[in-house]
Amino acid sequence: MFMKWALEVRLPGSAPQQRAALLEVWESADAALGDRSAWFVSRQPDADAAGRVSRICCVEPPSDSITTQLLEELGARGLQSGAVNQQPQGILQSAGFTGSAFGTRVDRLFSDARPVLLGLARDIAGASPEERYVIHAGLLVAHASAAAENSELLEHSLLSRKRAVELRLFSLQSHLQGLLAAVADHKRVLVSFKTAYELISDAIKGLVMDALSGLVSRQGWFALETAHLPAVRREFAAGDIKVATAGFEGLDMPGSEPVLPSQRFASADEYRDALRYFLHQTADFQAFRLLSSAAYQVSFDIGLSIQERYFLCYAVSRAAQDVTGVTLVEALDRVREVAIASREADCLVRLPESLPLRHE
Repeated sequence: MFMKWALEVRLPGSAPQQRAALLEVWESADAALGDRSAWFVSRQPDADAAGRVSRICCVEPPSDSITTQLLEELGARGLQSGAVNQQPQGILQSAGFTGSAFGTRVDRLFSDARPVLLGLARDIAGASPEERYVIHAGLLVAHASAAAENSELLEHSLLSRKRAVELRLFSLQSHLQGLLAAVADHKRVLVSFKTAYELISDAIKGLVMDALSGLVSRQGWFALETAHLPAVRREFAAGDIKVATAGFEGLDMPGSEPVLPSQRFASADEYRDALRYFLHQTADFQAFRLLSSAAYQVSFDIGLSIQERYFLCYAVSRAAQDVTGVTLVEALDRVREVAIASREADCLVRLPESLPLRHE
């Protein structure tokens, strides 16, 4: 089941104003709803190209008195509330998943994430631009670390913990490809990303080194994802969450076409079957896909623009290159090696139905 109630809140025009207002939305919801309801705050890129619409989402409709208190909290902070929607679109409905357990899992994941996201929103509010990027990068690194350390690849000794974390960090490059495929001058984009990365490279490399050494915080997003990943994997294995589209995820720039994961790993024919198995047919990878989409969405929910999210995918994967000395070509070779080994062992839990591959 998806959430049953949402209140729209309009955000100001400029990015700094939006970030400040977002914290006020979070604080208003926390003051009115607290722990009495399963709720979260989400921005809607589809409702407004600039992300100027935020929603306070509740799994169950709040009482009239709580709704009144919520409106008063918003008004006291100078925020303009909009329509109440009794059947809002669910979070991550555009991310390429469906199934009987999908809505319930996403609602539970995002409502459980509320304390983590509220804390991050507070940290971001008083941060410099560089500090803000590092906070968001920390969330992505925590996601990569949790996904690696809770993967079947470790359970079956197909990878060491360090190598698994390394490959998950490099996987952020795959999301970046969605942007590069959609823009005309991708070289200019990469130059601008490189310039911005140089200002925060030391801090991002520090996050990566901690992750590779196992020193990443076990709290916050890491703990949240660790708690949900095994259940998400079981739900994929049982067919309770299904892959609706073959695209890597549905949060790319407007107008970009979804790309099959194995197409992002351009490969000779002898590797194709192994990549299909590894990237399209295993519950482990699909659980990682879903949690990746969730991590990208929550970064947007607490103030990161879509363009900035692509930049941080570049920054973290670039930092992984700088720290490990492994090139992207070598990282892709390692993905193929793991795919071949896992296919030969046939030890990973498969999806009940394979993804449609007719677009390849």
